[in-house]
Amino acid sequence: MGPGESLERRRREELERACAVLGVSRLVVLPFHDSGAHDGPFPPGTFGATEVGDAARLVAEVVWQEGADTLVHYDPRGIYGHVDHVQVHRVGTAVVRRLGIAGYQATMDAEALRRGPFHVVQEAAGDDRPVGVPSGEVSLTLRAERHELLAKMAAMAVHGSQIGPRWLDARTFAAGYGTEWYLRTRQETGALDTGATAGALDRVACGLL
Repeated sequence: MGPGESLERRRREELERACAVLGVSRLVVLPFHDSGAHDGPFPPGTFGATEVGDAARLVAEVVWQEGADTLVHYDPRGIYGHVDHVQVHRVGTAVVRRLGIAGYQATMDAEALRRGPFHVVQEAAGDDRPVGVPSGEVSLTLRAERHELLAKMAAMAVHGSQIGPRWLDARTFAAGYGTEWYLRTRQETGALDTGATAGALDRVACGLL
């Protein structure tokens, strides 16, 4: 980081650059601080200390403003157990049920992870936290086209405070990051199932991540 630059500001700028790379039309940052990687208690103002209903109202407002019929969030463990990711799951689930829209929970196929290559979420989780769900529990699997994979690599590359060069090796990137897995929050299908184009997803899908 540069002189006088805070980690919070650095992460915000990285997020903004990633959204620009991906063509995200609107970024809304909720007014909560990072809770930190621990089990609590969490200070007031952090996401971990926030009531689910309070955060859900803010997210529901964005979904309503965008006219979205699909919300993407995290699986019940927040993929690898970080409290803020788990809170994303709780809030996303509440919004999907409140608004009656389609919801998808980003997850990992545990068997695919074991086959390799080593994935950045495994590094984040460490040795004591399981990552992902059994293959049979996955609701939807998406595989990236070449241009989508290049955009994904470019977006990950701007997150230099969290993702180093070892995760961006062109020889292994497709094997590690060319597939995404999702659980459905409700039985209803939405934009990810219908195979909407990137332009259509911009109109109908929101992400809480």
